[in-house]
Amino acid sequence: MRAVAIAVAVLAFAGCASKEPPPVLGELPAFSLVDQEGRPVGPEVLRGEPFVANFIFTRCVSACPLLTSQMQNLQKRLGADAERVKMVSISVDPEHDTPDVLKAYAEERGATRRWLYLTGELDEIKRAVEKGFRVRMGERVPLGDAFDILHATHFVLVDGELRIRGYFRNDAEGLEELEQAVRALL
Repeated sequence: MRAVAIAVAVLAFAGCASKEPPPVLGELPAFSLVDQEGRPVGPEVLRGEPFVANFIFTRCVSACPLLTSQMQNLQKRLGADAERVKMVSISVDPEHDTPDVLKAYAEERGATRRWLYLTGELDEIKRAVEKGFRVRMGERVPLGDAFDILHATHFVLVDGELRIRGYFRNDAEGLEELEQAVRALL
């Protein structure tokens, strides 16, 4: 009986803890990119509501399809709350991923109007990814007849004040933790 009471107390505490917003880990600096419509996007456009960011490129055959799929899963999991959260995918291959390419990619994947696909000059993307979101971005690496670009494969949660609130894995457990963290910010 005592073990059951302890288990219930631990679960209750975990439930309360998950409702607390995650701690602030840093703030986004200014950056200047463009979305899939060719509109300028910087932190001022993203301010006001939480957003989840990830890093992809449209010709990726490894992690990027999973990352995009998990962003879609997150939107479904959030249900009506998805209208209060932006999704932001930043291309790490701006030489290929122009606004038109990103627009077609977004449409093929059924992205909502709240999901921005961003691109821009390579130096500006590197600065935003590495200095802003504080994750790594590598150079192109030959991979047989194709190539890969090393980049972060997790999600970054940013609050409405442009403060980084967490880094989350792209697996089922990470998605669950991200959903809870998003809801705590709403």
